[in-house]
Amino acid sequence: MRLRMRPKETELWSRQRTRGRLRFVLVKGMLLFGGLSLALEAAMLSFTPYFQPVFSRLLLVLGVFALMGAVFGLLGWEIFEFRFRHTHRGSDDDHPEHPR
Repeated sequence: MRLRMRPKETELWSRQRTRGRLRFVLVKGMLLFGGLSLALEAAMLSFTPYFQPVFSRLLLVLGVFALMGAVFGLLGWEIFEFRFRHTHRGSDDDHPEHPR
């Protein structure tokens, strides 16, 4: 993994970080990662001959994938922030909330 961001990555992350951490975790983590993982799990389970959809099981699986998505989103946010700060280590123009 590259530690420093390329200029295009920096531009994209600058726009993304203005939208906030919560939105990133909800959209990129829970909705995208968690939702796609849930859809893949449902597709795999539908091919098993003994699968019977039970509402309580579906709620449990939904909760597990939502939690996994939240963790994935938080880790992604922290990794991108670390790379962004490492790239802009010398300038305080882009992140005045992080005093040196």
